[in-house]
Amino acid sequence: MGTPAHRAGKRHVDLAVGRDSALAKARAYAEKGDLRFAATVLTYLVFADAEDAEATDVLAWVYEGLGQGSANAPGATSV
Repeated sequence: MGTPAHRAGKRHVDLAVGRDSALAKARAYAEKGDLRFAATVLTYLVFADAEDAEATDVLAWVYEGLGQGSANAPGATSV
């Protein structure tokens, strides 16, 4: 059964024609600079299978990229 997030994640991954396809598409979006959408797809993968180390690692990499982008954004201040 799982949580609502787990069930939704599995349905989204199924729409993407499976885990491998969704992971490949998420990587492609990230490499093109669309980190936010890549994070969305990867989040579904992690919700669908919390033990998917590869998806978790790629999601962490994408989050790091998003964090660096916001730290370097115009008007950002350093502490």
